[in-house]
Amino acid sequence: MKPIVALSFFLLFVHQIAISQANDSGIARIITNIRQLHELNPSEKCFLHTDKQFYQPGETVWFKTYLTVNDLPVVLSNVVYTDFSDATGKIYAKSMWKAEKGTATGNIFVPDTLATGIYRIRSYSLWMLNEPTTINEQFVFILGKKDQSKSYHLPASAVKVTFFPESGSLVESIENSLAFRITDVNSVPVTDVTVDLIDETKKVVGKPAVFENGTGLVKFTPEPGKKYSLLVSLNLNNRQTFPVPEIVKNGMALSVSNLSASKIFVQANASEKFMDENKVISVVGQQYGKTVFTQTFNFDEAQNASIINKKTLAEGLLQVIALNSQLQPIAERWVWVEMPVTKNLTITTDSLSFEPKGKNKWQLNYSGTEIPELSVSIIPADLPAYSFVSHPDIRAYQLLHSNNKQPGFVQNNIPPLSAELKSLYLDALLLTVQPSRFSWQQVSTGKQPDLRYFFETGISIRGTVKKDKESMQFDSSKIDIITKAADSSTIFSTAKLDKKGAFAVNDLHFRKQASVYLQATNKEKKKSKLEFELLPGYLDTLGNKITPASFRPAFKELTTAKDASNNFVKNYSVSALGKELTEIVVKGKNKQEIRLDSLNKTLTSDLFRESEFTKAPDQNFGYISFAQLFEQEFFGFRFNTGYEKIGGMDGTPASGLASGDMISYYLNEQPISADELNFINPNEVVLVKVNRNANLHLGQMGPGPSVLIYTVRKNYNRSGFEASQLTGYSIPLQFYNPDFSRSELRNTEDRRTTLLWQPQVKFENGKATIRFFNNDYTKKYKLVVQGIDQKGNLYYLEKIIE
Repeated sequence: MKPIVALSFFLLFVHQIAISQANDSGIARIITNIRQLHELNPSEKCFLHTDKQFYQPGETVWFKTYLTVNDLPVVLSNVVYTDFSDATGKIYAKSMWKAEKGTATGNIFVPDTLATGIYRIRSYSLWMLNEPTTINEQFVFILGKKDQSKSYHLPASAVKVTFFPESGSLVESIENSLAFRITDVNSVPVTDVTVDLIDETKKVVGKPAVFENGTGLVKFTPEPGKKYSLLVSLNLNNRQTFPVPEIVKNGMALSVSNLSASKIFVQANASEKFMDENKVISVVGQQYGKTVFTQTFNFDEAQNASIINKKTLAEGLLQVIALNSQLQPIAERWVWVEMPVTKNLTITTDSLSFEPKGKNKWQLNYSGTEIPELSVSIIPADLPAYSFVSHPDIRAYQLLHSNNKQPGFVQNNIPPLSAELKSLYLDALLLTVQPSRFSWQQVSTGKQPDLRYFFETGISIRGTVKKDKESMQFDSSKIDIITKAADSSTIFSTAKLDKKGAFAVNDLHFRKQASVYLQATNKEKKKSKLEFELLPGYLDTLGNKITPASFRPAFKELTTAKDASNNFVKNYSVSALGKELTEIVVKGKNKQEIRLDSLNKTLTSDLFRESEFTKAPDQNFGYISFAQLFEQEFFGFRFNTGYEKIGGMDGTPASGLASGDMISYYLNEQPISADELNFINPNEVVLVKVNRNANLHLGQMGPGPSVLIYTVRKNYNRSGFEASQLTGYSIPLQFYNPDFSRSELRNTEDRRTTLLWQPQVKFENGKATIRFFNNDYTKKYKLVVQGIDQKGNLYYLEKIIE
């Protein structure tokens, strides 16, 4: 019998080796699939820092976007889109911005007609549309003109609790971690609650840690046969119990502890039956597709724990997956790895003034090795604030906008906590989010997701030949493309036709709008007039409706506590919009405005048609600059400081600002900045319109006075070209930072609600100077600084200065 026994043991040994080799091969395949999924589908995010989260109609939203790839400021896309809508998805503004070195600055005009409500600003790249849940959504509250004296709140509503067991289910007789989220029916976190874990006899068996945003975590060991509930107490008269998820007898809990500053502890606790059925499991850890940890746990040999050294990790998300012997997922766990970094961001006030129009000079101090990219906003600290508005900071955004199911309310910020409590909070937060990007079927099979959108490094022109394809040799024929932008700049490009008659030119950069002219050249280098179909750019295909917001809390008017709203009305309310174009001064008798109906109707749209003064320049006069054209045609008008150097309130040239009023400049009904005026070819100007008073219909550039310029478009069609129109980049405005040291400006009333917006911060020897003037009423300031450095370290500084 001994040889037979020996042979049996040998065959069993060989069988186990075969299983082990198969598992090793399967794990290697899974690791390869994870890497390829992440490499071919990089995770791009686009955080949007706005100057504030409360606006009035007629104001401007100032913003800066931060693009990251796998949570690092790596450049993938150079084009950023923003859209501004209400909660139902009705669009009020859409824009395309050029990103440079991973950032873009811009602005959104808040229409004067908007009603009180929560509005949504989205920022994203074209590539991010492949994963719509990664699109950044910031919500802002707009107080309508009719409701300036009102305040609003979120009425008390029913409380609900959503549970998230650490490994998907609770297992009896072993320690479990249970995360939960306490919200109201609007999905807004409920705060100021007391929470206890109780058993069926109402005995307290655990004291959960509950954080400011309603996210909590409790650890406990369920006893066999017992049931448990979460007791939530809002006050003595309002206590509710919520049963925890069903507790199973057979299962495993994957515990991942992130409390240590240098190590992550991974432990698998399982029931006896589970360990009999799964003697060996595999555990894999990955960050952004890179496998950082693999381990086999053998329950028979009491091998059920391991350590991941943080030195081998990058800051950011870490996924830990447990697999059984058939390589099926048992449990999944996500943690946020935060590496210790020597960095410090502080603010000191060299000159602090709360006097009306008082001058402030502050200093932003940074101590660290990597100089961060930062943006700064300063607003009155007593502006209305609404806690039910979802408006996350850059740290909360990086954590939460990588999940495959976006929560309705995103935490506004990460609360300041001790190191241990912060780790517990991040663990609880990620348990409630589960930021998986790929399904297990994709991971196991390696199937790539369908991609509908490509990443953009610039503006693309794409199209196809519609007819007469047989006359072209697609391997040698080419398409000549002339792109003439609204600012008169011209780009010449050439593209080859593929076998299907398609062509493309990438990485173009033009602002506002461009006319695109196409012409074919065959292999004999002869011009050939063909019919083309030019595909519109993404911005040109957008409709006026997007998906409604999932976050739509039902706020109501607050009938008490009128003092705060009365203070707002007194100090900051925009009682009347409309400014006089004082930069253009009448120094002689105005000529009677000549109505040019035919030209006006041909060139202008309805919104721009009516104006104070309209002129068609004398085409026989050989103007050498637009400045000369303007002075000659609009006799009696002049620019006070000279046209080539329009003096703004901050003393900078070509700022487009004048005596406290912002002048809107338009070229072919597309907004331009003042520094572009000198590049307009005067021989192409066919119509100029001037409005000295408010023009609220002029959306993007604001409600102030305006100068509208129309140019002729060269007709290339005579030589075989076919023209189409494409939209280009929007042009960011310069923030108006008044210099009240000028005596002539101190007599005007100043009710600004954004005192400073500085999208670029320049450090010298770790110090950056911040200068601004107070308005007439603010007695304390709110400072917010946000940004990121090249290593992906996130910066957020919020401070009330009084």
